[in-house]
Amino acid sequence: MVGPGQNKGESLRDLDRESERQVAIKALDSLFHVEVNLRKPFKEEQGNPAAKSMYETISYNVVQLEELREDVEIERSPDAITCGTVERHASGFAIKGKGNKLRILTCAHTLEDVFTKGAHDLTVDQVNTMFRFDVHCIHHEAGILKMVSRLKPSERKRDVTVAVAVAIDTKLDLLVLEVDVEQLCGDNEVICSAKHPEIQLAESNPTELQKLILPGWPPQRCKALAIGQVSLCDWIYDAISSSNVKGYTMKFLEIPGMAASNGFSGGPVLGMNGCVALYHGVFDGITGYGVSLQDLHTFLRKHKMLHWPEAKDSEDDDSDYEISRKRKRTPVKTPVKSRTPVKTPVTSQTAVKTTVKRGTPGKRQKAK
Repeated sequence: MVGPGQNKGESLRDLDRESERQVAIKALDSLFHVEVNLRKPFKEEQGNPAAKSMYETISYNVVQLEELREDVEIERSPDAITCGTVERHASGFAIKGKGNKLRILTCAHTLEDVFTKGAHDLTVDQVNTMFRFDVHCIHHEAGILKMVSRLKPSERKRDVTVAVAVAIDTKLDLLVLEVDVEQLCGDNEVICSAKHPEIQLAESNPTELQKLILPGWPPQRCKALAIGQVSLCDWIYDAISSSNVKGYTMKFLEIPGMAASNGFSGGPVLGMNGCVALYHGVFDGITGYGVSLQDLHTFLRKHKMLHWPEAKDSEDDDSDYEISRKRKRTPVKTPVKSRTPVKTPVTSQTAVKTTVKRGTPGKRQKAK
């Protein structure tokens, strides 16, 4: 059966074991583990004091909206794909880099407690105020796993890097984070010197029965893989499940057999020609679903996530870490401007210095 938007063609099985291995290996360097936590101001640490109030207000409104819908159960429904998982861990992958900036595409349902059907107006400012996004790359994880320690791998400390949200669409379950690669920790607790290549989006949908690979990062399993075959492209959510509690509007790539566990969400679904979907979740324990290629292209184009502004516009589009760097330089620049008028009356400067030596600071003001 060919679904809406499905590419028609012969059945393809263009991935054998060796090509599957090569596709997976090539993608691993681009993978990131994404952990989402409520901002530290909840524990009286420095930050925006309005963070707690904002989160409580928005999450309360979400609960109220869901309780008003009599046909909705707040607890996880067996017919729901991701709603109710309350997972704060996800996979992500590099989509665009320039200089020390790197953008990572991942899923948005790690924030599902602050959006629902009829309430999809979250902004990146709100998201960054309420949540902290910690990422680390596969190279750092490899160093953690091979270290000699009495601690279990799950108990070992990861040196994460704080990322910021730069684009979000909760209806499509898509989120883009931006990170400073010069702050990423690699092996042996040093700055990661490895490359994090961009994973390119495919130009067209995969064909029916084409084999696909999903590299993902469930907790403590950074090189996990899932494999499935295409059934349908551009399938709507409501045609799959009646429990669309969150009001998702994306179209799906349906992949029987790609039944990945929690933590795979946000990972790239790959074919021989690039990424064809972003993994959303599993339904009925057997079939995997990914956000469609068309939705990925539309989202990234709309938010200009694959485009870097020209130098003259860069100040308007700087990320948080670039802004913080500029702020650090500001005190150094300010005195340079103020010295010009002071240097002009040379004789008065001499007089000021003289009065200071005499220990009469009050006369300094008179000299001015």
